[in-house]
Amino acid sequence: MGGIMKQLSFVFAATAGIMLCASAADAATRYTGTTKRHEIYQNYEGCTYSGCEPAPAPVFVPPPPPPAPEPVRKAEPVKKSEPRKPNSLTLADPFFQPASGRVASVTDIGWAQNKYNFDIIYGSGPWGGINGGWKGSEFFVKEDLSVGITDEVSIVGTIKYSNATYQMTWPSPYATDRNKNSDIALWGFGLQWKFYEDSEWIANAGGFFTSSKDISNNFILAGKVGYKFTPDTTGYGFANLAYVNWNDSSYGNGIISDVGQVAYIAFERDVSSSFYLEGGAGVFHKLTDQWSLDLQGIFGNYAWHNQLSARAAVYWQPSDWFAFGIYGRASIWDSAGSADDIYIYSWCQPGTQCVVDNLANPLVTWDPLQAHCMGKVSLSNYQDMQLGVNAILYF
Repeated sequence: MGGIMKQLSFVFAATAGIMLCASAADAATRYTGTTKRHEIYQNYEGCTYSGCEPAPAPVFVPPPPPPAPEPVRKAEPVKKSEPRKPNSLTLADPFFQPASGRVASVTDIGWAQNKYNFDIIYGSGPWGGINGGWKGSEFFVKEDLSVGITDEVSIVGTIKYSNATYQMTWPSPYATDRNKNSDIALWGFGLQWKFYEDSEWIANAGGFFTSSKDISNNFILAGKVGYKFTPDTTGYGFANLAYVNWNDSSYGNGIISDVGQVAYIAFERDVSSSFYLEGGAGVFHKLTDQWSLDLQGIFGNYAWHNQLSARAAVYWQPSDWFAFGIYGRASIWDSAGSADDIYIYSWCQPGTQCVVDNLANPLVTWDPLQAHCMGKVSLSNYQDMQLGVNAILYF
C-alpha cells in the first residue's frame, strides 16, 4: 500500500506542474489592442535592438553510436541425472557368499528373551507348593565375517558380545532375584561350500565349531538346498545338526540371590553331551531391485524339548556393497510348556550369609554347600523371542 501511495503522489505533483506551465504560456501570449497576431509576424524583420546577438551557426552533432551487440551465448546442454544402475548382487540372499578374495560382513544387533512359569509340585521336596517365573533377556552384538577362498568356498568366523539380565520371581514374601552379566558369550569359525548351482537349483553345506563361554563347545553341520521358482523367488529347505559337549554334568537355568543362595532348574542331569537338530523351510523373494523379503518356518529338537518357530526379515539394499535388514523370530509352540520331569536344586555360595542361615536352620539336614534337590518342577507358558537388525557389507 505504501508503494501505491507514493506513485499516486507523484502523478498529482506532475499534473499540477503541467497546469502551472500552461497558465504561464497563456499569460505570455495575451495581447491588448486590435492588432492581429499574424500581422505582427508579418512585420517582423529580425533583431534590431541594441545587444541583440546573431543566431549561432548550426553545429552538427553526430548521432550516438549504435549499441554494442549482445554477446552470443552458447547454449549449454542440460545435465540429466543418470538412472541408478540395478544391483548385480543380492547380499541378503540366503545362498550368498563372497567371491574369491572378497569379504562379507554381517553385523547382527538385537534383543532376545526366554521366559516361562514354573510350579514346584507339592510334596516333591522342601520347596514343594512354591511357584514362580523365569525370564532371561539379553542385548547382543554378533559379527559374522566370511572370506572367499574360491568362488565356492569361504572361511567363516563369528563372535558375539552379550549384556544379559536373568530374573527369577517368587511369591510373596520372597524377593525377586536378579543377576546381570556382560561378556563375550560366543566365538567360533568354520567353512562353507556352495557345491552346486545352475539355473534352477542351488545348494551349500558347512561345518563349524563354536564355543559358549563356561557352558559348552559345539560342533555343527549345516546344509541348505534351494529351488529358483523365478529369478526373483527362491524356495529352500535347510537342516542344522549340533553336537553339544557340556562343560558340566547338567545344564539349565540358575540364579544367585543377594544372600548367596543358588536356585537351579536342571533341564537335563547326568549328561555330558547332547544332540540338537533343526530343520525348516523358507522362501526368499525380491520385491524390487532394492527390497527383499525372507520368511522361514523352523522345527527344532533340542534334546529335552521340541519347538516350532517362525522368522521373518525384510532387507533394503541401496548398492552392491551395503544392505540393511530388520528381522524377528518367535516360538509358536514348545513342548517345554508341558514339561514336568524337571527338578530344581539349591545350594549356598561359600562364605555367604546363605551358609550361616542354613547352618542355623534345624530343618536343613544337608550340607548347604552341596546341591540338594528341592522338588520336582512343571513348566508352562514357555516362550522364546528375538528381534534385531542386520548390517551387511561386501568389499
